This record gives sequence, C-alpha cells and structure tokens, in this order.
Amino acid sequence: MLCFLLNPHAIKLLVKQGRTWSPFSEESIQYYRHTINQATLSISTVQTAIQTLCEQGFIWQSSRGVYALEDDSFAEWLRNVRGAD
Repeated sequence: MLCFLLNPHAIKLLVKQGRTWSPFSEESIQYYRHTINQATLSISTVQTAIQTLCEQGFIWQSSRGVYALEDDSFAEWLRNVRGAD
C-alpha cells in the first residue's frame, strides 16, 4: 500500500530534480515521508516503488544508476498540469 502512495511523489521528485535525483538519499526519503505522512519509511519500500515504476514503464535506470522518465513529454505535462516545479 505504501508503494502505491509513494509512486506519484517519487515521479514528482524525479521531475523536479532531473538526472540528479537520488531516490534513496536521506533528502528523498524525508520528502517521501513528509508527502505520504509516514513517520518511518524503509529503503526496501522505496526500492519496491521504484521497481514498480520501472516495470510500468514510467521511469528507467541506466547502467550507471541514473534514473529518468521514459517519456520526457510526461515531465513537461506534469510541470504544466500538476505544478511539479
């Protein structure tokens, strides 16, 4: 259930930070905890959420560990429609 709640916030943070996004950094974990209102959040939960987003074709991971959206137009849409800036 937490993964489902976490997914849109992970995408929003990826759009905001771009290629510098580190989904498992302390800053990212704190952001996720705050946005989904959880006192604690395990790295394994974040890993599951990121893996789900990869499997669903929203994001991909390069061989160097850098994450990006599969479709850059999705980021543009998010910025305009949802205020992801």
